[in-house]
Amino acid sequence: MKQQWNDINEDVNLITIQKSKFKQTNPIQIYYQFYDHEGLLLKDKIIYRGILRNYTFVLQRKDKNEFILDFNQYPIKLSILSNDVFQLSVFSHQFQFQSLTNSKQWILSLNYYINTSKPQCFQHPLPNFYLQHQIPFDIFEKRAETLDLLLFKNKSIACQFQRFITNSEYDHVALVLRNNKNVLHVFEANSDDGVCIYTWDALMQSKFQDHVTQISFRQLYTKRDMTLLIKLQDFVYKNHGKKYSANIMKLCKKRSITGVEKENYFCSELVAACYKHLGIMENDISSCQFWPKDFAGNVKLANAELSHEIIIYQ
Repeated sequence: MKQQWNDINEDVNLITIQKSKFKQTNPIQIYYQFYDHEGLLLKDKIIYRGILRNYTFVLQRKDKNEFILDFNQYPIKLSILSNDVFQLSVFSHQFQFQSLTNSKQWILSLNYYINTSKPQCFQHPLPNFYLQHQIPFDIFEKRAETLDLLLFKNKSIACQFQRFITNSEYDHVALVLRNNKNVLHVFEANSDDGVCIYTWDALMQSKFQDHVTQISFRQLYTKRDMTLLIKLQDFVYKNHGKKYSANIMKLCKKRSITGVEKENYFCSELVAACYKHLGIMENDISSCQFWPKDFAGNVKLANAELSHEIIIYQ
């Protein structure tokens, strides 16, 4: 699946390039903190912590997600039943909630996300679709944007051992890139090819099911302007083709050394270094201190935020 950078930018001299070859994101994908809201909600006589953020509505109990609705997946209708009771409808499914904190803000925020969302799926969802968020591959291919994360759970014994020692559900992480021709790519560091780029279609045609148990993705909500995309292109160009390396000396290094160009990476180190280069991650901790599990958790970002994990299925 290894692919040369020039195959992606066939007609571009990267040394003299003036404009990024990565696609800019639709404005609705920009992070809007103003419309986020959290509070207590009553559903089926049970009190939940409600979280509305970045086109996702989540109910939690004891920090465990019990209910998830994604406004960019299904068309959702909001109905106001009383001053503090509202209903969200997804086709024939109806979910009723009572707001215990600031019902006006709940309604305003819900209205905003519903009215600015772009649903991708217009077929009736699977039963209990709101318990675990999953989307089919074709919807992922429409929604995924440059700098979103891909998280992999592989089948090999080595990967199982890595998940055990890191106490993680995942053993590999990669970045999504979408070029200006709207072609989806994966940018990663792996032990076979080092730092490489290949198309999403190449992954789909590679019988990946023989090696991968699960692929999830997390959308990155941030402002993808031309400045950020040119920085990204610079990082990809400078690091594509470098070797893969994960050793004890690396893992023991705690703090970043600025101004030193790396000669090799392992998967999560590459993602952390890229996010740092773009200014959406703090630069105080060494990139090699990040494991795939850190990108599945509550990673601290600057002027950006990651969505919850979304399982991709065929």
